[in-house]
Amino acid sequence: MISIFTSETVPNLIKVINPSILKTFYLMNIPETFDFNLFATFMDKNPLIDYELHFDRHIAREYSNMLQKYFDKKIATSSKTKKPFLFKIIFPRQSEESVKHLEFLYNFYSGRQNGMH
Repeated sequence: MISIFTSETVPNLIKVINPSILKTFYLMNIPETFDFNLFATFMDKNPLIDYELHFDRHIAREYSNMLQKYFDKKIATSSKTKKPFLFKIIFPRQSEESVKHLEFLYNFYSGRQNGMH
């Protein structure tokens, strides 16, 4: 378990994660020192991993806005790209619409991963 996030946390995580065998990635109480943009690039390159990220409730509004913009863009393009979308994300000031869309997409793609569709 990682207890302190620094500017090196995400690069170090990406170095040790083997996406060919990792099925699920879960982090909670993520502070705004977490380089989300770098991790988002990793997630985009590895869409078959089931990601669950819970951000600290004390992150700044600007950080929440950055997360919201990223996921709004992912939601808007998900039907066009037909790529798996296995994200469970919780962060302060997240829009209710975003929560519903993310949950729908997660359930849809996780069902497909398990051969249900």
